[in-house]
Amino acid sequence: MRQRIRATVVPVLACCTAMLTAVMPVSSAVPEDSGGGAVVTDLETAVRRDLHIDMAEYLRRADVAQQLAQFEKLARAAYPMVFAGVRMDGGRALVSLTDGTGFDTAANAARQAGFEVVKVGTSAAALQQQRAAVRRWIEGQPHESANAFIGDAVDVRRNKVVLYTSGGAQVPSELGAVELIASDEPQTGPGMDPGVPITLAAPGEDFKGGQAYEISFDATHYGKCSLGFNATKEGDKEHAFAISAGHCDPNNLVDPASKTTEPHKIYDYVPGELGDELGAFSASAFGPRDYSILRINADQAARFHNNLVVGGPSDKPGAKPSPAPDSPPGGGSSGSADRASTGSSTGRSTSNSATEPIAAATSGTIAIDGTATPVVDMPACKSGAITGYTCGTVDMVGQSFNEGGLPNTDRKVKVEGFFTVKTCSVQGDSGGSVITGTKALGLLSAGTSKNHQCTPSDILTSQPIETVLSENPGLTIRTN
Repeated sequence: MRQRIRATVVPVLACCTAMLTAVMPVSSAVPEDSGGGAVVTDLETAVRRDLHIDMAEYLRRADVAQQLAQFEKLARAAYPMVFAGVRMDGGRALVSLTDGTGFDTAANAARQAGFEVVKVGTSAAALQQQRAAVRRWIEGQPHESANAFIGDAVDVRRNKVVLYTSGGAQVPSELGAVELIASDEPQTGPGMDPGVPITLAAPGEDFKGGQAYEISFDATHYGKCSLGFNATKEGDKEHAFAISAGHCDPNNLVDPASKTTEPHKIYDYVPGELGDELGAFSASAFGPRDYSILRINADQAARFHNNLVVGGPSDKPGAKPSPAPDSPPGGGSSGSADRASTGSSTGRSTSNSATEPIAAATSGTIAIDGTATPVVDMPACKSGAITGYTCGTVDMVGQSFNEGGLPNTDRKVKVEGFFTVKTCSVQGDSGGSVITGTKALGLLSAGTSKNHQCTPSDILTSQPIETVLSENPGLTIRTN
């Protein structure tokens, strides 16, 4: 049996500093300049530009997708022989079913809920069984052959198991129809400083999702990541909490023997100097998850007592960003140069060849009122410290793949249960907010890029927020 090969690019993790080398990927919907170098000013503008719909339709589709997600939870249990997944198609809500016992009952339930029924060949349960068999086969292959397989997923649209490969891989026909997606190998690169973040909290200002915070690796090396969502933790009223990416924690980027006993601290990002201490990483995971929980110091806690996500610069003094590069570097978290080698007290570059800011940046705030489950082809937007708001649609859910870009090593970290969004991210966006409608959807983990430029084929990868909350009882996203 022949497997169809199609080209794409698979996520490369990028995080950190020029000396702690790690580049994390970029994603897809390429921002268009609105003319004259102007920067869009709110999420609605980003929705219109990237999704080509108005805000009302964006909110409607996000809501319908959550109705689909709820139906899926019930249908997987009630109709396991025929249920094959759910997805959006523009404004249409689709339920995929296959012939078998319970088809008529499942189809009637879907239609009564207001969804359209699409008939496909294989149930979701059968596809997951096939996926598990393919994984077992890969695990039994020689190391070099197994390394050619980068990740896997069930593609609801095509009703197939898909494998991401670095090229030249084949799967025996007895494993069934499998689509092979040829992908670039994950690769590391220097952490490039793209200038002062677009989304930046001024000293003393409230801290919101999408804004930059700083990480100190040691006395001379540091990097920046983006805040995902503010949170609370049951039993701790003294401190505030926030959620970001796990690979932003320096202890997840080194050999276990090199980890520090004390948690790494996080700081205000202040142009030209290291900002005030904000708190520290209280918990983090990188493989098979990618999230961190930030415990905010009591004297800074009030700044995190909000449920906001922002996509643009503060209007307060000292928060104006410098222009971003013409060719933005790929990746999530970004880093600086060695302080000692630059002659600067902060290690930040004071020059930039770019003439215009990235047009993705926006400044409007969104109040988060809950959490959401990813659904294929639902609308989603992200806010990162460097690129602000950009929007796209969810490409796949329940994915596993290897993320690269760890400093000073070719080791890859396998992540599980992720989703991808067709939209753009660059270095410094890691840990940023991924939302749908007004709900928290995920944390920006990695993305895809070639030559550190956003292209229409790029995607970002995201850690579902519901997984983070379920694995940390008592942790809750702020909704007020």
